[in-house]
Amino acid sequence: MRVALLVNIPAPYRVPVYDRIAERLGKDFKVIYMAELESNRKWKVPELKHDHVYLKGFTLTRGARHVHVRFGV
Repeated sequence: MRVALLVNIPAPYRVPVYDRIAERLGKDFKVIYMAELESNRKWKVPELKHDHVYLKGFTLTRGARHVHVRFGV
């Protein structure tokens, strides 16, 4: 079984969970990120040990809201 997870950005509190899932599922698990970081986040993200990809596109920001417009989903 293959599993793909589509999320906005790598959050430091989620990365260890995704890494643990990847340990069990191996290459059958991939995280698809909409962006590397949002402008209102100053996180220091740990090294990603799971298979992942960042989609190309752009982000529209209006106030505190971020709308990711990405290609290839």
